Parts: sequence; C-alpha cells; structure tokens
Amino acid sequence: AQVHRNGLVHERAQRRRNARGRVQFGAVPLALGTGMGSELRRPLGISIIGGLIVSQALTLFTTPVIYLFMDNLRLKIQGDKRARLFTATPEGAR
Repeated sequence: AQVHRNGLVHERAQRRRNARGRVQFGAVPLALGTGMGSELRRPLGISIIGGLIVSQALTLFTTPVIYLFMDNLRLKIQGDKRARLFTATPEGAR
C-alpha cells in the first residue's frame, strides 16, 4: 500500500472497481449461457449484472447529494446565510 493518503484512497477505489468489473464479467456466461440447466442459471446472471449496474448508478447520484446536504447542514449550524436546506431555488431567482 502507498503511504500518501490520496494515493491509498485511489488504490482502494481502483481495487473496488476492478472487483466489480470481474464480478460483472464473471456473470456474463451465466446470463448468456445455453445448454442443459441454463434456464435456471440465466436469471441469476441477469440479476447479478443488473444489481451491480443499479447499485453503481445509485451510488453515483446519491453520494454527491448527501455531501451537498451535509455541507449545507454544516453552514446552517454555523449560522451562514448561504445555507439552503431542502430548497431547489437558485439564489438569484428570489
């Protein structure tokens, strides 16, 4: 492992991405397979691939929203006038 914190975080994220990719590619034969018993294995492969895609999409969309919410909550607690909790109105549109 690298000593520098940013490098270590990047290395961990890269490991997770690689593991997710290996699982997805490993499920492709299950989803596309033909032959004896494939009608039982196909739904499992499709579920694995679909679940990983949906979880990745949810993570990409929800993580920034949570960070923005927490930052606005921090500003609100500090008494900053720029904090806007639970609003979607742009600042200049009031």
